[in-house]
This record gives sequence, C-alpha cells and structure tokens, in this order.
Amino acid sequence: MDLRHFTNKGITVCLLKHRGGQILNSIALVIATHDGTENLNKISSWITNQKPWKGYLIVVGSGLTDYQVLEDVCRKEDINFVFEKSLNCGLAKRNIGADLAKDLGHKYVTFLNDYQRLTPNALQDFELENHGENVVFGNIEFDSVAGVTNPRISSLNVPLSNKSSNREVWGIFSSVSEAGMLIKLETFIDFKGWQYPNLNGRTYLGGDGMLLTSRIFAAGGTFGYSSKYVVLGGHRNKSVTPEMAISKGAVYPYAFTISSKIHGVPWWISIRFIIGRIARAFEHALSFNFVDFKGTMPEIAARLRAYVGLKPSDNSRLLNEVFKYNCQSSDFYCAKQGATKCKLG
Repeated sequence: MDLRHFTNKGITVCLLKHRGGQILNSIALVIATHDGTENLNKISSWITNQKPWKGYLIVVGSGLTDYQVLEDVCRKEDINFVFEKSLNCGLAKRNIGADLAKDLGHKYVTFLNDYQRLTPNALQDFELENHGENVVFGNIEFDSVAGVTNPRISSLNVPLSNKSSNREVWGIFSSVSEAGMLIKLETFIDFKGWQYPNLNGRTYLGGDGMLLTSRIFAAGGTFGYSSKYVVLGGHRNKSVTPEMAISKGAVYPYAFTISSKIHGVPWWISIRFIIGRIARAFEHALSFNFVDFKGTMPEIAARLRAYVGLKPSDNSRLLNEVFKYNCQSSDFYCAKQGATKCKLG
C-alpha cells in the first residue's frame, strides 16, 4: 500500500493508492465546515471506526479551519482524506465535495454536518447492501432525547418511485433529512446538486433536501432504505444565537414547503405536512406542554404563508439580511463554485 500526500489548487489529499488502482468502496463521505477546527478534531475520534471502508472522507472548509489533527489520524490509520479550502458559500461547499467524489470514482455520496457522526461501520455496511436506487434514506438521531428514528420508508417494500401508492409516496417524502440521504453521484450531478428553492423570483434558504428529493421524484427516480446507515449527534446546529434560531424558524419551514410544491409532486404532500404540524400542536396543548405548543406555531405559520404564496414573516429578516450580505459580497465567486444563484427580489 502506497501512501501519497500532495497539495494542488487548495486541495490537500492523503491518498491510499491500492495495487491496481482499484477503489474498494463506492461511497464517499462529504463534510462541509466553517471555522470548524474543534469539530474536525472530534471527527478524528470516530472516523477510524468506519474501517475497513476505503472510500474518501472529503472535507470542504471555510474560515479559520485547521485540519491537521484529522489529517494526521487519516494518514496513520490508512483513511483516504481530501481537504479543500473554500469560500463560505453555503451549499457550494457540499456540491464541491460531491464533484471531488465523482472525480475519485465513487458511485454514491453522503453528507454530514460537522457536529454529527456515524455509528461504527455504517459506510462499509451500506456498501455491502449493494444498492442501486437514486436516493437511499438512512436513520438519524434528531436529538439525544428522541434517539435514533427509523424513517417511514423503512417499513415499506423498496424501491419506491412516483409510480408507488400514496402510502408509499408519503413514505418517501416523510423520510427526507439531508444528513440521512445517500445519493447516487450520477443522479446528484445530473440534478446539479443541492439547491435552494425559488418563489416569485426570490431565493429562500432551506428546503434543499426536500427540493432535491422532489426533483428526483418528479423525474421518475427510485428511493430505497439502508438499515445499516445511522447518523448520530442530532439534526440541528445548536451553536446559533436565539435571534438567529427564531429567524431560521420563519424561513426553513417556508423553504421546505415551497420545495414540496414543485410540478410533479402530488398536491397533497405539502398539505399533509401542514396538517401534521397542526396535529402536533394540539398534542402539545392537550398535554399542557405550552412551551412546545408555542414553539410549533411559528413553523405552522411559515408553512401556511408559503403554501398560499405570501412572503415569510418579519422574523425572517435576520437570516435574509445575512443571505443578502453574502450575495452582495461573494455571489460571483460562490456561483462559480456551485452555489444557488442569489435572487433577492
């Protein structure tokens, strides 16, 4: 086994080249990070439990991100590692990682937030399941209290598609979570990767997982399930200010709803999500859990506003201002790297 380490065009690679040049595993793991030194150090403590996986760990970082600890562990433990420095361009970092995975010859790609982790052998076990669907859903721990949640699709006979029954179609859309999706790279590239939705000429942050699922579904793609792929560490980034959390609560459900209303997706999908949130609010009220009841109401309002075509509430202003600043300061550079083009309306 020949270990090679080189730097080119901002990309640092620890490449384990096997005799014959054959890549022994066809799934790559992409992690995007910003000012992520601490979280990358944490990744170095669990990435070794993915061996004997021989795919690539691809990290695309912006800001002040030192990856030396992770690089050293990958070199020592014979883990293929790629790092690329990037601007803080949102979805572009993940799309860049997918492009690298394609160039490295992988069949599938999956994405994690830098604060998440995988259960031991999740990647290798997924490969042994020998999937062929365009999208495969895994299992995800949404928070430490709820534990790992098996998606609805786990109880259905896969593969599923837009030819499936209503019950099965709901199983597809109710299973969406960006960190729990394993996507065939050919499909991901054909659909131009992660994108944000657009309504009336304006781009909204969020909904990228639902939008990609909706587009693949409308085109007749297939969807499967992996019992072996499990993501831990929660689903929401807790290192945000309360003000930003409120703003995200006004924008993300809005973008999610827009993404579920595109042509080719059954009309009832977005309505069922809204009804589900209303039912959850009633459950909170009946159990006198008024804290969660109050927290659910802005999400319901955001979904309803998106459904009828109204703009997001004023609570969205903070996140929209951040987006506007990023667009004005680096839209040209980010667009070249694969980010959704900014449309501010």
